[in-house]
Amino acid sequence: MIDLAARTSRVRVLRRIGWFLLALVVAGCLAALVASRDPLPVRLAAGGFAVLVVLVCLFALLTRNRRPRWLGIDHEGVRIVDRRGRVITRVAWGDLAGVGVMTNEFARLRQRLGRVFTGGSRAMISVPIWLELFPASEEAVRRHPELRAARELGARSTDREQRWLIMLGDGHGQELPVAEHVQRRRPELWRGHRLGSPLFGPQTWIVGREQQG
Repeated sequence: MIDLAARTSRVRVLRRIGWFLLALVVAGCLAALVASRDPLPVRLAAGGFAVLVVLVCLFALLTRNRRPRWLGIDHEGVRIVDRRGRVITRVAWGDLAGVGVMTNEFARLRQRLGRVFTGGSRAMISVPIWLELFPASEEAVRRHPELRAARELGARSTDREQRWLIMLGDGHGQELPVAEHVQRRRPELWRGHRLGSPLFGPQTWIVGREQQG
């Protein structure tokens, strides 16, 4: 099983610092709303910003348990499990025509630029990572209604071939050995690792199947 939430100790420390700083900002905005002598519109704007930040954080915490936490690739197929241990989906090898990984191209550029300013660290650079699952047939699609949203997300691609597109992580210190596990079980299904995004679709192959052998 691949741990999708794995973080290095440095990333964990930086995240705690980030949460602490965010709490300070919210506290400052609330203090400005209650005790500041600034004009009323300014105070209301500060209070509104604080409420918005709190709501966004609450939404992130409430939806946290439903996000993919584990990715299993074994002799049966591909399995994705959430933080509560509930299986989000289980796709057998027979239902798949291919498996790939897509990384956001613009975020990857930001990562490269960020390494220049962070001494090679990628701890604070978010690079979304998606799992691409290509169904073998329409029957395979019908067998997995739980992946309807993933199919709609994958349909934004410029490719003609339909696919399921599933968010795996944010790239904060993660090395997801998807290629290694797929090639160990079903090397003929590995499509490679490419740059792209749900908005613009996959663009450029950076590690194709012919380079993985």
